[in-house]
Amino acid sequence: MRRVMAKSQKGVALIVILLLLAIMVSIAATMSERLFSQFTRASNQVNYQQAYWYAIGVEALASVAIKESYKDNKDSVNLNQPWAIEERTYPLDYGEATGYIRDMQACFNINALSTVQPATNSATKPFLVRFFPKAA
Repeated sequence: MRRVMAKSQKGVALIVILLLLAIMVSIAATMSERLFSQFTRASNQVNYQQAYWYAIGVEALASVAIKESYKDNKDSVNLNQPWAIEERTYPLDYGEATGYIRDMQACFNINALSTVQPATNSATKPFLVRFFPKAA
């Protein structure tokens, strides 16, 4: 009787070991996936911070360029000054920053129309208020 029972237990032990092995492999795969996703997340955060500080640096560089141009000619600020050059490229560690400064003083600000209160008589309304009605 013992021999018959011992033979049937060999198959059960093999199945239990295979189940434990499958569980261990799935746990290891999950841990590896989480480690990789955390590494990717940290790498993305580092790249984001680096891009942010590059943007802050380029903004400060543009500010210094405008201030220096103003020191040279205090009478006027015009598009013939060095800050108004079309496009500049500055080398960085693993790339380059390219940009230009645009004078937005003469641009039309459509947001200013949002506070305009039109008169009741349509003949006295400004042209833009008549043809660009406020979205209700």
